[in-house]
Amino acid sequence: MFLKFEQNNDGIDYCVGDCHGEFLRLSAMLKAISFDESKDRLFSVGDLCDRGPNSDQVLNWLEQPWFHPVAGNHEQLLIDASDPLNSNAEATLFINGGQWFFGLPFDKQKEISFAFSSLPVMIEVQVGNKVFGIVHSDVLANDWNKTREELVYNEFHTKSHVQWDRNRQNFEDEHPVSGLDFLLVGHTPIEHAKILGNVINLDSGAVFRGKYVEHSDGLTILNMTDFEFYKESDY
Repeated sequence: MFLKFEQNNDGIDYCVGDCHGEFLRLSAMLKAISFDESKDRLFSVGDLCDRGPNSDQVLNWLEQPWFHPVAGNHEQLLIDASDPLNSNAEATLFINGGQWFFGLPFDKQKEISFAFSSLPVMIEVQVGNKVFGIVHSDVLANDWNKTREELVYNEFHTKSHVQWDRNRQNFEDEHPVSGLDFLLVGHTPIEHAKILGNVINLDSGAVFRGKYVEHSDGLTILNMTDFEFYKESDY
């Protein structure tokens, strides 16, 4: 549920906002910023699938040694839909953009569900003298270390919070999160990446660009090494 990554001494660390199946666009953007698969690392705030056109390519991405996502709420929706004891979960996934999943062979469905179940929900990365935390939505009580502890002792509640909570974004909460330098999140689509306290929301509405979030930047990638933002709208 928690993974820690040490300093990348050879390349650059990046983090991308919610992709939602827009993998062709993500590939094009990585090429545009000269991402080097031999030494760079790409982290993700989750929500890799659903709504976008290339969601069925998600396993190809998860197999890349340089790609490190956390599980978002859409990964959890798919995991729940794969549980035969969860009778309502299939319909919930379907109406939230998961139609692509039900067209796959059963073996492929199980493979994707297992891969999602193996993802962490919290990632910590050392980048130079800075510590970055990555979750999908937010942490408990503005405290990174407390959230890590609660993930051990109260896994269900903590997972639900870090994958679903929107209070920080909804109420423009600028209280900093303790225990790290920056927290990277997604989950709540906005037009442009936003910093509230030391929390950076990278979900700039990639899958909604030109639709519900008409003027969004599309995909946003943060260069964690140089603290530079790359917006799809600039390419």
